Amino acid sequence: MYALSSEAEVAAIQQIGLVLATMITAGFAYLGVQGDRTRRHAKASRMQVENSHSTNLRDELDERHAETKVLLTEHSHHLDRLDRRVGALEDTQPARPRPTRRRTS
Repeated sequence: MYALSSEAEVAAIQQIGLVLATMITAGFAYLGVQGDRTRRHAKASRMQVENSHSTNLRDELDERHAETKVLLTEHSHHLDRLDRRVGALEDTQPARPRPTRRRTS
């Protein structure tokens, strides 16, 4: 192992300190750039989601979802009534033979 003079040791420690300080400064600069970038992305996302209405987007979506469920339930009941009416009409008709398919071989 090589022995360094005390002056060389001090110089080496100063160089290591300088390198570490440079790395830390660069790291903070990188984090600052990333933070700015993240803020810009968040702002852009917020602008896409926000609207000029006083209603919160989530509340508005929940309301639309509830309206859609009501309409689907109404349509389902209407289709059930139509199905029963068609069934009643079929019951009044004489039975017809089912059409046969021609075989194509």
